[in-house]
Amino acid sequence: MHITYIILAHKNPKQLLRLVRALSCEKTFFVIHIDFYSDIKNFIEIFTERDLLRVHFIPKRSMTSWGSFAIVEATLTCFHYVHTGLTMTTRIILLSGQDYPIKNNKYIRSYLEFNNNSIFLNYNKIPYDKWVYGGKLRFPCFEIITEQIEIYCGSQWFSLPFQVLGIIFEFLEFNPDFITYYKAVDVPDESFFQTLLLNCDDEFVKENLVNRNLHLIKWDSPYMHPRVLEKNAMKLIKRSRYLFARKFDGEQPSVILDKIDSELLSTKKELAEF
Repeated sequence: MHITYIILAHKNPKQLLRLVRALSCEKTFFVIHIDFYSDIKNFIEIFTERDLLRVHFIPKRSMTSWGSFAIVEATLTCFHYVHTGLTMTTRIILLSGQDYPIKNNKYIRSYLEFNNNSIFLNYNKIPYDKWVYGGKLRFPCFEIITEQIEIYCGSQWFSLPFQVLGIIFEFLEFNPDFITYYKAVDVPDESFFQTLLLNCDDEFVKENLVNRNLHLIKWDSPYMHPRVLEKNAMKLIKRSRYLFARKFDGEQPSVILDKIDSELLSTKKELAEF
């Protein structure tokens, strides 16, 4: 299995480098999108030549402000790069620069090989009771559009087999109005791929779609933003069966990352049921 990690990052170059090195192993590649407003030189210059053998920085960069369609655009740009240039890929995992593995690479690979066709995508149908007004206000002309297509929401962080990229691009080719509509949606990255895959009418997708995230995320209430994980979250992280956690932030998140490295990533774990 060849794994390609797609990483969307906008700050903390050293944290990004640490993430890449934590996940680096045989048959692993990284496609990295750096926000247009960030100085990409600050990221590239700290990667060694050895690091860069596995790393591909995307030259086409979007202004990925929170809630904008540009986040979807950046993701699609990375998907296209993988689909056309890294065709040996068998599994794609979408991460942010503030994520970190909480299982070692052997465990991650074993889990994904065991579930080699699974499309791990968290989804809920709109209206969704945890969003204000069910989330309907995010979608222009909701009552009209849902006469044509069912709208779904979920986490923007997901994982899929390589062949699903072709399904995504084929759907967009035959449904150009889909992108046009989603450019008017509020926070489209939390709905675009869920709605696309659950409406594409593809048998492989229907058979392999798993309503599950691979990320441990602790949510703040009542605003439902991901909480920054600090050293007091270590007990929760140790108990988790997820593969990754988010988010780790601040200028120096190294204390908890050091603990994850020493207590989790360096220890061989048996594959458990997720």
